[in-house]
Amino acid sequence: MKFNERIKNRRKELGITQEDFAKQLYVSRQTLSSWENGRTLPDIDSLVLLSEALEVNIDVLIKGDGGLKDNIVIRSNIEKKIEEILEYVAYALLFGAIVLFKSNVYAYILAMLLIFFSEDIARKICEYFIK
Repeated sequence: MKFNERIKNRRKELGITQEDFAKQLYVSRQTLSSWENGRTLPDIDSLVLLSEALEVNIDVLIKGDGGLKDNIVIRSNIEKKIEEILEYVAYALLFGAIVLFKSNVYAYILAMLLIFFSEDIARKICEYFIK
């Protein structure tokens, strides 16, 4: 049985609707549907929430689906690289705001937001481009 079938079957066994289950996982119903139909895969944080909500060990969710394990590792590495790049861009922008733009407040704020949210932005970029 594939990963998507395991989560869908287990959710149904527990008698939980997609809507309610998606709320439990802090994702949209469409995202959950996409996982259950095998179109996309959850990130690592969502996998942990899935295993807890389904009352299933994370190994049981992943086992037997080598493609999922490989994809999670690749996606995690890509997220880290994107996060690093965003932080470099933010620091360059911060430097530019202070030195080149004579303390431009907007550039400073943008740089600080990039630094603070780089992890979330990287995750969203991966979710959008890596299916």
